[in-house]
Amino acid sequence: MALRVRNVAILVTIICCCFGPCLMHEEVTRVLIMSFDGFRWDYLDVAHNYGQKTPNFDRLVSEGVSIQSPGIRNAFITKTMPNHYTIVTGLYEENHGIVANTFYDPVFNDTFDMTKNSSLDIKWWRGTGEERIEPIWVTNDHHGDEHHVSGVFFWPGSEVPDFRPHHTYGPFNISVPFETRADTVVGWFTQHRDPINFGAMYYHEPDATGHKFGPLSQQVAMKIAELDGYVGYLIEQLEKAHLFQGLNLIITSDHGMQLITRSIHLDDYVDPALYTAYGDSPVLHIVPKEGHLEEIYNKLKPVKNLIVYKKEEVDPELHYKNNRRIMPLVVAAAEGFRLCKTNDTCDQTTGNHGYDNRLSSMHPIFIAHGPAFKKEFVGAPFNSVDIYPLLCRLLGIEPQLNDGSFVNIKHILSDGDDDADYTYFTFLLVGVFCGIIAVAWCFGAWRSQRVMIRPRGLDSPWRQPTLATNNFPLRTENRKPLLESEDDELA
Repeated sequence: MALRVRNVAILVTIICCCFGPCLMHEEVTRVLIMSFDGFRWDYLDVAHNYGQKTPNFDRLVSEGVSIQSPGIRNAFITKTMPNHYTIVTGLYEENHGIVANTFYDPVFNDTFDMTKNSSLDIKWWRGTGEERIEPIWVTNDHHGDEHHVSGVFFWPGSEVPDFRPHHTYGPFNISVPFETRADTVVGWFTQHRDPINFGAMYYHEPDATGHKFGPLSQQVAMKIAELDGYVGYLIEQLEKAHLFQGLNLIITSDHGMQLITRSIHLDDYVDPALYTAYGDSPVLHIVPKEGHLEEIYNKLKPVKNLIVYKKEEVDPELHYKNNRRIMPLVVAAAEGFRLCKTNDTCDQTTGNHGYDNRLSSMHPIFIAHGPAFKKEFVGAPFNSVDIYPLLCRLLGIEPQLNDGSFVNIKHILSDGDDDADYTYFTFLLVGVFCGIIAVAWCFGAWRSQRVMIRPRGLDSPWRQPTLATNNFPLRTENRKPLLESEDDELA
């Protein structure tokens, strides 16, 4: 009986030593990423310069990670739909295929328009190549256990039927209050059935205010203070749910904003009847009528403050040419200029975005807070495509093929100076070592048990003759058999 108890204890020890580290590694990590559309990297400074207070943003910055000037670099073109999809796929626009808010696909002979329900057709979101493309919430939901569940509130792409997360809210409605969005997502984290480990939220400001009044306006400063109140509400709800200290929260955006001062009218240089244009200011895709490509190119190329690319000539650093949805000519206005197809179709907004992603005015904000991130840390800039591998690492899921680099962003993590799996592998090695010792102990105990219960009798292979102590040969012939009681005593 004692042996059985000991063997059970040995078995439990082996299980704990070998599998305990793995079980600890599977502890649920909760991640929430939220995007404020058009939140430029320096908007907190703009608010402070107008005397506006941002205590909640300031708290997250002081307790967590922010990024030094000039913020993180997003993807060209610096528009809403492309960059939100870049964040959750880790792919540049030429690779995930959402190349603008409005674009044409020659294979489908159809136009994508973010304002129309047809934009939710899955055909737009799967990419144009053979590689599998899916947003991170799909990968997380398909991880294969009950601890990986996603909930997304209004993030662009989350309403696509075949790409919907486990929990979602839609269709998009700009009038839904921020508080409702926050309450819903916090509820998804805490609900008894299918609680989420990954959440994503989208809010449409301060983009609208920046368009209307310009990025350095008092109105934008006041809007940032209003958004700070929304962040405070979210923190309050997370604290009430006992989530805030254990949650990894990321606040970022899709692009920045630039003040518009002048206009460029294409019909001053080229007859609009010679081409079809897709997109909107400050970047247009031009499809020349047959035989007119060189003519249009040669007329537009010399125009001051206008950047004109043949598709194959687009700067490789922009990652914006290897896709059928990018048209033969890409025409972009210089920073601060609006681009008008005709004199009658000229957007008169005060601020705009979409310019070269190397311009600091186009760069978005990035703040991170939670147990995975460093404290009171100002990190070096990285690319928005790098956010995806970071999210995958935090969630413990295998990333899909992407353009990001975890190496570029790991310096913001609390264990970023070492390999992120260092602790796990340390526990694993200790567990294997303990397991080897436990197995050896178990084998020794098994051998001892076999000896103790071996068959009695000299003819047994388990029993060897006892050497005589006087060095004389032991004589066994004609020896009187031992009684059973005597055998026990000798044993």
